[in-house]
Formats: sequence, C-alpha cells, structure tokens
Amino acid sequence: MKYMWITCAAIPVAILVFNYCIFEEIIPQWFFDQYIVLTYASPNPISMFLSNYAHATGIHMLENLMSYVITIASIVIVAVIAIPYTNKKTPGMECVFGTKTLVECTCIFFLLVPFLIAMVSIIAGNYLGIEGGLGFSGVVFAFEGYLVYIAEIIIIRKIQIILHRRDKMLIYFGVALSMVIPLSFVVGQLLTMYMNPTVHANYFAHTAGFIAGITIPFLLERRDR
Repeated sequence: MKYMWITCAAIPVAILVFNYCIFEEIIPQWFFDQYIVLTYASPNPISMFLSNYAHATGIHMLENLMSYVITIASIVIVAVIAIPYTNKKTPGMECVFGTKTLVECTCIFFLLVPFLIAMVSIIAGNYLGIEGGLGFSGVVFAFEGYLVYIAEIIIIRKIQIILHRRDKMLIYFGVALSMVIPLSFVVGQLLTMYMNPTVHANYFAHTAGFIAGITIPFLLERRDR
C-alpha cells in the first residue's frame, strides 16, 4: 500500500520534469509533434498515452497538478481516516472499502485510462473538427470519480444499516445517484464547448475520466464478492 502512495506522490514530480523538458525544448520539436501531442486525425499509441501527461503551458500544468494533489489528499482523508473511523464506530460497516481495489484502480488510472480518454477525445475531436489536445485533467477526473465512489459507498452502507437491509439495489441506486450532479456539471461544460469552439478545455476527457473513476472500482468490488 505504501508503494502506491509513493507512486501517487511521485507522479507530480515526474510530470514537472517531463513538462520542463517540453517547455525548455529539451525534447525535440519533431518528437513533441509526433509522439506527445495527440493529433486526432493521426493518433498513435505513444501519443495516446503521453498526451495525458503533457501540457500546453505552465499554468495549464499547475492547475491540473493542484487539482490532483487536492483530490489525492481527499482520497487519503476518506480512505485512511474516515472509513477506518466509521468501521470502528458503526457495527456492520466493515469491508466497505478494499485497499486491493484502490491499488488496482491507481494502476489502471495511470496506465490504461489514458488510452480510454484518448479514444473518447479522438472520436469527439474528429466529430467537432478539433485538431488535437493534451493534458492531465482526464486522469485527475478519474481519481475524482473514485473519490465520489468511496464516499457514496459509506453513505449507502450507512443507509443499509439504518434500514437493516443489505439490498444490492441500494448500492446500484447510490452509485447512479452519485453521478447525477457531477455529470450534470460536465454535460453543461460539454454544451459550452459545443456552443463555443474557442473553449480550450477537453471536457470529453473529463467526462471519460470521471465515468471510469466510478465504474472501474464498482466493477472490481463486484468481482471480489
């Protein structure tokens, strides 16, 4: 488990170094254009992955890293403090959170979700006539989706205890409900992007990352039961 937290802490450092090399042109321009920027008309596996960790400007990078740090800190608070406390104080709350699932999700978010985000961005970008994109925000949204998932699990589990029921439909309902407000916000952003093509944020990446962040741990937890 400690190695996972070390990895989460090392990622911002790696992103800073990687983007410093981009901004200072230590990485050749031809390599940047071909293998880092995700060009929607002609993508390749390398750019589909690396584009999720590169940024157009320093401000763009710092905004995403700040969001990442806040999200990871929130996950630590919920996973390390809130859940153990709730397990201790509320009989029957045990086993609502699996550290194995968290480790698996972290690996999936960093290694596989970037390809999902890229595929969604390619489809949407080609449809809307957008040339390309890059940025870490889609991966950050995956962790935000995971945060919503584990917080919702606590709430739904508490409801189950109050109602003296372990009805799985409550879990399904809770997960679906947890997506309403965030996705409503994202849908609003998508509409803004569609109506105003000058908007530079890739809200399709945000949506894909967030949905992955909720559904992946949900499926992994179901697998282990």
